Amino acid sequence: MPVGPRDDGRLPRALRWRARANVGSWCALALLATATILASSPVSAETVQVDFDVLANTTLSNACIDAPATSFGQVVPTASAGGAITSTGSGVCRVSFSSTSPAQLRIGQADGAGTAMGAGITAPAVLTQAAAAGRVQGVFGADASLAYAIGLSGTVYRTSNGGVSPWSEAATSACGGSISGRDVEMIPGDPNTWWAVGDNAWLCRTTNGQTSPFTSVTWSNQTAALTAAGWPAASDVNELTLPSSSTMYIGGEGHWLGKMNVGAGTWTAFQHSDSTLGDIVSIDAVASTSNVMALADNAKVLYTTTGTMTSANWAVTTLPGSPTTTTDVAIASTSRAYAVGSDGYLAVWNGTSWTDQSAAIATSKDLCGVDSLPGSPNSVIVLDCTGLVYKSTDAGATWTNTPTGTASLSTDIHATTASDAYASSFSRVKNASHDGGVTWYSQDPVSSEELTSIAASPIDGKNLLTISANAYRSTDRGANWTSAPALSGKALRGVALVGDAGGWAVGDAASIVYTSDLGATWTSQSPPAGVTATLTDVVALGSDSAIAVGMDGTIVGTANRGSAWTTRPSGTTRHLMGVARIGDVLVAVGARGTVLRSTDKGTTWTAITGGALPSATQNLLDVAAANATTFYALGRSVVWKSVDQGATWTVAANVPTIRARAIAAKSHTVVLVGDNERVEYSTDDAATFTGVTGATARTLHGVTLTDSHTAFIVGGNSIRIRMDVDPGALVQVPDWTASTNDWDSGGFFGVCLQAIGGIAVADWTPDTMNTSGKCEKLDSDPWQALPATATIAAHTSAAGTANVDLVWGFRPAPNQQKGMYEAGVAFEALAP
Repeated sequence: MPVGPRDDGRLPRALRWRARANVGSWCALALLATATILASSPVSAETVQVDFDVLANTTLSNACIDAPATSFGQVVPTASAGGAITSTGSGVCRVSFSSTSPAQLRIGQADGAGTAMGAGITAPAVLTQAAAAGRVQGVFGADASLAYAIGLSGTVYRTSNGGVSPWSEAATSACGGSISGRDVEMIPGDPNTWWAVGDNAWLCRTTNGQTSPFTSVTWSNQTAALTAAGWPAASDVNELTLPSSSTMYIGGEGHWLGKMNVGAGTWTAFQHSDSTLGDIVSIDAVASTSNVMALADNAKVLYTTTGTMTSANWAVTTLPGSPTTTTDVAIASTSRAYAVGSDGYLAVWNGTSWTDQSAAIATSKDLCGVDSLPGSPNSVIVLDCTGLVYKSTDAGATWTNTPTGTASLSTDIHATTASDAYASSFSRVKNASHDGGVTWYSQDPVSSEELTSIAASPIDGKNLLTISANAYRSTDRGANWTSAPALSGKALRGVALVGDAGGWAVGDAASIVYTSDLGATWTSQSPPAGVTATLTDVVALGSDSAIAVGMDGTIVGTANRGSAWTTRPSGTTRHLMGVARIGDVLVAVGARGTVLRSTDKGTTWTAITGGALPSATQNLLDVAAANATTFYALGRSVVWKSVDQGATWTVAANVPTIRARAIAAKSHTVVLVGDNERVEYSTDDAATFTGVTGATARTLHGVTLTDSHTAFIVGGNSIRIRMDVDPGALVQVPDWTASTNDWDSGGFFGVCLQAIGGIAVADWTPDTMNTSGKCEKLDSDPWQALPATATIAAHTSAAGTANVDLVWGFRPAPNQQKGMYEAGVAFEALAP
């Protein structure tokens, strides 16, 4: 339609909406009976899901909100026309649209490509990714200016200006360049001498560490002396600590511990006799003493006050609270230490015992690093695995948090002084703070960006938008991508699209940005006064409205396309990690089993408690809506399900094979993504899952489903993945083609425009054949394929309301494979 100026002088915007129905052999949400489209007030777009379940012996039924019209139920394949099914009579699916000016109704496939009807979903296929050698695993600061970091492939990094500009990069080739470096540290008082440790008993040293350029720094392999002391050549060294210039301790795989006389270059090594110990992942010592603490990955702490290298001199204690995995320990003094782990685990030691302080830090994120501030044992900084830093000055009783500036998989943190700290990430991002962790410099190699979230156009799934500090956009289902800065200057963590091009992204320090052109350009928007917490997720309610959630129980909303954002009281200070919606109902989830529910589009919220909800020891990381009634909430390896729009919850599945980070759902399909490039997917409402692990150790952070067959996934090193409908011949249903399909043979799926009403003008041919106005199992009726790209089915020539009645037709092939078959259908109403 022609586009002209509006009364306010601005160009009009296309108005789009869709209503999603996910229905099968059960009745669920189908198409909204009516939807009003006003030229001056766009609303959101959603989809309807048409499906059927092919079984060995079955019957038929139809279902749609007010009339059964989108589900064929259970179907028996037959060789006769009796196997052909239509939704006729009272089963018509009616779409109503109205406008204050002429309007169009467009209909097409939800995924925008391929055969409309199919079953199942395939394993992931990588669309694109970045090569990023030397992903950083350890960092250490000598002072406010000099710091080193180390990572995979024996790659080392150095800054000589406190991380203000990009770090120099080199290789420890003389030490074995293919080795994964895990930790690096300076000899106290000697900024030229640095030691590095890593895989397979790897030890490496430089004595000219300040030489310029950095590529002129020389390294020597020191492994032989360690293995001569008994350390197994195949056992990794995970971390080192240098309490003085004369002594170094190391911990590693298989609960091995080592001690070096630095001046003599000699080692003592032993494997602790406690067979219940896991791998030693962290080791730390009180400066200039023999008080050394080591942490195993299974929540056990070893402690010595003598430094004597025998099992009897290293006491073993189990941390309280039963954390799944423990990651780092810092001993600040003989009476203070800190340990962190997965799912927001934090424990504090008072010199004699440990206390679980996880509730105080109140985060559902994995904690990857911890360090005490020199000279202040009660001051501690903690790094979570998404780049947020938490700080306490009262031994963990109270906390503040601030972003480092990266959303990548963070790995290590080191406090050099009370003011200076350095943090690293697996994707080579290095961060530095010189004001006690309040603000951070971030150096992020573009090739190794961690993509944190992805959204797909609710119109036809072709347009995709994914974010990190930048934005990447695709208009062809991920085949090609372009990038643009997202303006916030902060790491972005959540993104939502409301149509083909409009949407919001949110992130660190309450950053909010808006795009009207699929991320090609962005406009910064202001959060409510006083809101500074990181925003973790956002959901669009319409073209003008959205709700975002974040840390410290933050919920904010806009009803005017971001011209103003207002605070929505949540009633909690626990961190919120995800939000999803079904119509007016929103569910937000977060730390310590937090579930909040709103029935008024996010204006007011109520905490859901009791019943089968997760306990306060379980964190929820994300939430997704599958259909008109069903939400899924994600724990680290458990999926919770609500079939009453979030009012009550039960466990749908335990998936111990994944350390999950995000969830998406459409109809019967549920997809989880997480660490180690792991994807778990279900096509039976989360009853059972199939798992696939990718070729690398990349962390997957975000997932979206455009329909029940098509998922897009993003994660570390700019990886983008697509999952598609199962291509098997017997799990695809051909689109109706008049020349090859008929109601007496073959198999097909099609649509028929049965009738129009109101002031509608038909662009598709309405049924006037045989029984006029009733689509039948007859080749002469106007059956057609569901278009891959949305096409105009009807329009109006003036202001008013129009109705379009659709009927779906399906005929399974005689040998159709059993399973649930679905077709995502996109309805789009546009008005100038």
